[in-house]
Amino acid sequence: MLAMGLVLPAQAENPSPSKKPVGPPVEVLGQPGSTPPPDLEAYSWVLADGNTGEILASKGANVQLPMASTIKALTAYTVIPQLDPTSVYTATKSDEETEGSRVGIVAGGTYTMRELLAGLMLPSGNDAASALANANGGWPKTLKEMNADAARLGAVGTHAKNPSGLDADGQVSTAADLVTIFRAGLEHKAFREYVGMKTATFPAKMPKPGKGRKRFKIYSQDRLLMLNYPGMIGGKTGYTSKAGRTFVGAARRGDTELIISFMRTGLGVEEAGRKLLDWGFENAGLLTPMSTLPEPKSIDQLEAQLPANGTENSTSDETSQSRSGLIDADTIGSSRTSDELSLPWLNTALIAFLVLLGTLVAIRLTLLLRARKGP
Repeated sequence: MLAMGLVLPAQAENPSPSKKPVGPPVEVLGQPGSTPPPDLEAYSWVLADGNTGEILASKGANVQLPMASTIKALTAYTVIPQLDPTSVYTATKSDEETEGSRVGIVAGGTYTMRELLAGLMLPSGNDAASALANANGGWPKTLKEMNADAARLGAVGTHAKNPSGLDADGQVSTAADLVTIFRAGLEHKAFREYVGMKTATFPAKMPKPGKGRKRFKIYSQDRLLMLNYPGMIGGKTGYTSKAGRTFVGAARRGDTELIISFMRTGLGVEEAGRKLLDWGFENAGLLTPMSTLPEPKSIDQLEAQLPANGTENSTSDETSQSRSGLIDADTIGSSRTSDELSLPWLNTALIAFLVLLGTLVAIRLTLLLRARKGP
């Protein structure tokens, strides 16, 4: 058992969404007169200028983490241009039974795209995310388009596995990517309208013949918007047990537009968002930009970067992460690489030991049997 224990790979410590999560250091270049950034108790965050795309301050901007329902900003960005807001979709049983937060879709019920988008962005309905993906031609098509949009925008650390943000293996994003996607979304009037909605009405279950269909009120989960934070444009919240609390949103005062995101914060979304935005507006013009968000590529530019056969090779993900400085949060501070490199030697030693042990046991049993038989 001791020998077997030696060959097991070390498990990297997984930063949990605790009250004070660990994380990378804050990166900021303050000019004279600026004040230090607030402690958000977050694993990663980004503050960016929405007009120029300049990152003014950050903490672990390129660390890949589960993003929870902030992925719905990408879902909305992808499907809004493709769906007629007045077209009608009939919900399925799988839509109704989607796990997690729901707006209240009922199988067999009919819903317009406008209603589904409101159900997606206000109460963060996972059932609305499923319905929109199906209305857009199905989950596989929608996810392919979402990932293509993320790549085109330069959000190379984002990988969508479902349209809702429910925890899934390999579904990650970064604080910088969330800001990149949200900034691109704000350029579209409809996207800006949905993230800025405080309330809307949503259809109840289908009525009996001759009866009118009832509606109920739905509310945004963005408390900064609901509590009238000065200049708030809107945002998208997210939470799962694995991701912790996440958020991406924007506010504008005068000519200054700020976009923020944070992942795995130990604070409430409203408190963390208010602290970061307050500090950003107070220090506007007093921060030297750290870097700039990527500029969106055209479809032709994106396709030109792919190999000639139209598929990526097996090392493309590692290569792109190396180029972009992406980090998997679960490997930070661990000795995982060195442990895994030593496994082949340890496995060989274990096999040799077990073979030797088996041989000795066989010899011992043979001698015992001969001793019992006598001369």
